Amino acid sequence: QAGDFFMKDGSLVGKDVSLTADQKAACIGIVFWADDPTKDEHTPLVTGTNNTKNITLSTFGDPALKKEHSGCTHGLVVALKDAGIVRWQKTFASVSDWMDNRSTGYEKIASGTGDTAPVNKIRGYNNTKAIEAYNAECDDNNKVLPISCIDTYAANVPTPVGSSGWYFPSAKELSLLWRDINDIYMNKPGKIGKQDVEIMVNSSLNKLG
Repeated sequence: QAGDFFMKDGSLVGKDVSLTADQKAACIGIVFWADDPTKDEHTPLVTGTNNTKNITLSTFGDPALKKEHSGCTHGLVVALKDAGIVRWQKTFASVSDWMDNRSTGYEKIASGTGDTAPVNKIRGYNNTKAIEAYNAECDDNNKVLPISCIDTYAANVPTPVGSSGWYFPSAKELSLLWRDINDIYMNKPGKIGKQDVEIMVNSSLNKLG
């Protein structure tokens, strides 16, 4: 559940447990969403999206994550530290335009503003892999630079076998971590009366020091 401690061996320790020094040292992240991020359909109770209309959102899950890490069906974990701060690119080259002319196997990262648009879905893994594919083809001057921060962080904080590895969160994933937002563009709230995930995650971070 949200607030649980995610350990480097893939095990979980409950958020209410008083951690030992060894457990603190073995923790690499905090659970902030406990559901299947690869699942195509989620009810409004899970996603927050279309809550007032009571419509089930389809194609909500990350198809790339489902294809490449089919066992990653238990939730989302936030890293304990920022991966780094770096400018996005040296140029204004468009990853989205590049994808329009390629068959990458990944969902497009461009998005409209509707509440069922890609920006309102779990797409972090897909988006990161699409950017990695772009970086592999473009010249150094046009590369998306923060990818190197993820690579460095992953080398220093390896994830357990069976996980997806670290990746950029999508806007929807960030909203699930903070306060579930129904419509990212309009900043409309999602689930009403849910527990405050931000408070639980911050509480767990504080326990880690």
